[in-house]
Amino acid sequence: DCLFSETNYLPERRLQVGTLLLVQNAGHFSREFERLTLQHAPAPMARWGWYAKTRWVRRSTVKASAITVQTAALKNAIAGQIARSEERIAVVPHGCGQVEVGRPRKFRERGRWRIGYLTHFGVQKNFGVLFRAGRVLVEKGFDIELVISIDPGSPCFMAIARDRRDAGLDAGTVRNLGQIRGTEISSSYDSLDIAVFPSLCESFGFPLVEGMARGLPT
Repeated sequence: DCLFSETNYLPERRLQVGTLLLVQNAGHFSREFERLTLQHAPAPMARWGWYAKTRWVRRSTVKASAITVQTAALKNAIAGQIARSEERIAVVPHGCGQVEVGRPRKFRERGRWRIGYLTHFGVQKNFGVLFRAGRVLVEKGFDIELVISIDPGSPCFMAIARDRRDAGLDAGTVRNLGQIRGTEISSSYDSLDIAVFPSLCESFGFPLVEGMARGLPT
């Protein structure tokens, strides 16, 4: 009766049924996201792949009977750039992901602050500003530990380590939990005092609502 696609794309062939498209990647409607993607993918084939995907996503949004997105900002971007009727675009926020909702926690004013940016790597993730902010806090005399969750075996890990060095932040101030399993997400947030989210742009941004759901100052 209806085809539901949660992959940003609809098939190229003509369909005889109604279609509901979930657009999960706001990057195809963001100039900033595109700039960052092309900056991290200078190879011609990689750039061609990005442009091809963007064209496919945009064609799919024109073709779909109805669209669902996670935020009003993405809805406005699609309606403005594709000239789709806003009545055919529904905003359905994802919620707080895989964490269980906790109770608000009192902010600890003394001792070491564990400040966490628990996220996967993406071109829009601004680790540079996280590390520069950490250096500022250290210079002001605050006792902090920045907590991240990046797979140390991934190609992007070296770039993140370079961002830390460029920010002038000591390696001992950063703790990497590695890739966190779904069952460990709630306890990982519970080990923090503050959650931060310095992304440049996002489709939704699970770490933001995950931190709030666990009752952290965010």
